[in-house]
Amino acid sequence: MMPVGGAERPEESRKGDPLLFGSQTHEHLRAAYAVEAQTHCLLRYFASVAEIEGLQGVAELLRGFAAAHVLHAHGHLDLLRLAAEPLSGLPMGLTIRNIGCALVAERQAAVEMYPAMARTAENEGFLAVADWLKTVGHAADSLALRLNGLGGNREKVPHDL
Repeated sequence: MMPVGGAERPEESRKGDPLLFGSQTHEHLRAAYAVEAQTHCLLRYFASVAEIEGLQGVAELLRGFAAAHVLHAHGHLDLLRLAAEPLSGLPMGLTIRNIGCALVAERQAAVEMYPAMARTAENEGFLAVADWLKTVGHAADSLALRLNGLGGNREKVPHDL
């Protein structure tokens, strides 16, 4: 019987399922997770706009749809944890391991992704977009620093997340 959350509790030494990792099914799960996560954010944004426009009923409906997409995304993550975390490609499962995955993803965003995107936006003349991307990159760096502090102190993890 599967525990709550859908997937078996991974062992600390688990390296992922070599049969799933790198397969077409693995790539499909990663893509499906990305779509569900993006759809959740999009629907939450639309709900905020509806609320500003005074359409409370529409906003509530859109937030409900967004919540459904979170459930779908979590289901995909339950399956992906058998192979690897979708952003970092590292094994995931227990909290300390998940913090490591989040740290790698935040550092990659702060050091590689956002600076490259900001340079492209600057080169194309989109200075406001470049400034925004730099700001988000700095925020990712700040989050990475906080995550790094959690990773070295197992006692803080349950209380400070």
